[in-house]
Amino acid sequence: MAAIGQLWTMTLAIACLGSGLACLAMAVARIGDRTGQLMHGVMGVAMAAMLSPWGDPVPAAAGAAAFAVGGAWFASVAIGRGPARIEARHLAIASTAMVVMYLMSRQPADPSAVTAGGGHAGHGLSGGAGGGISGVLLVALSLVLAGYFVWHVWTCAERTRAPDGGPRPEGAVRTAVRAAPVAHAIMSAAMAAMFLGVS
Repeated sequence: MAAIGQLWTMTLAIACLGSGLACLAMAVARIGDRTGQLMHGVMGVAMAAMLSPWGDPVPAAAGAAAFAVGGAWFASVAIGRGPARIEARHLAIASTAMVVMYLMSRQPADPSAVTAGGGHAGHGLSGGAGGGISGVLLVALSLVLAGYFVWHVWTCAERTRAPDGGPRPEGAVRTAVRAAPVAHAIMSAAMAAMFLGVS
């Protein structure tokens, strides 16, 4: 069972790393909003590090602080006007989720425990939720965030279709239109998995 769990965690880590690198590449190529793609890319790489069997090299406090700042910036964009506010709203929520992940992380005292699922293997409903009211609130928050990211996977799947019901783009343009929502869906699925405690 431990080997299966480790394989699943490594699969999630590789998926997060791949989607994160894809978003960073799209940011360089100016596919979609560059700032948003950069943030998606950083999230993907950070999640891959969280799931690494060697432990997360980023201190939890530093990761939480960085995503708190990023989330606050995207929240300020989300309350403005224009089409960018929709993606900014998601990035604000996702950044908040990253902060929660870092704060929920458990760095085991036993180094051999790290290899069983990474330094952040205690996320989600099965671990990291203590007793009492705080534990109940943490479980409720995990469920709400997991539900949100499942919903976001569905919206990303919808976005892979032709934009605005118009004719489907061809060639490289079609690939570019579909690559971003696919990468974003992979990260949202991984976030949902982490909050459900299956990583």
